[in-house]
Amino acid sequence: MRKLSPSDRLIAVSLFFTVYLISTFFYKPAAMDRFASLTKSLTHYQTSSIDAFHKESGLPIDADSFVWQGRTYVDINPGLSFVALVTYLPYSRMLLPSLMALPGMTPLLEFKVSQLVIASSTIVFFTALLTALLYRAARSRGCSPSQAIFYSLL
Repeated sequence: MRKLSPSDRLIAVSLFFTVYLISTFFYKPAAMDRFASLTKSLTHYQTSSIDAFHKESGLPIDADSFVWQGRTYVDINPGLSFVALVTYLPYSRMLLPSLMALPGMTPLLEFKVSQLVIASSTIVFFTALLTALLYRAARSRGCSPSQAIFYSLL
């Protein structure tokens, strides 16, 4: 495996930030409801049950959930929610209180902002990272820069 040049590193970093910004812009919050509900329940109520969060916020519980012994849980793999705790915990302690004090901030709007924070630190971040790593792998295997960019963006 050959060592990458500084220009290849610059292209990989540029690809990372480009894909990160584009993915954040085209982010669809509906896909993150179940992950955000679990992440917020773990952070604010220290439980994997999403009842308390949805009762306090007044937001409806999505269809991807089940009831067991009178408590509602999401029926997804919780891994993404645990990864999201790395960024959501500081956000909820440092920024969320001042965000909730803004006039016109509703629970639904706050939930959408939280979804964006969670998505940008998980799905969007890993998508951009994979793109940069694919570029570096293609370049180390002998592809030209334009071919490596093409393959990494497929």
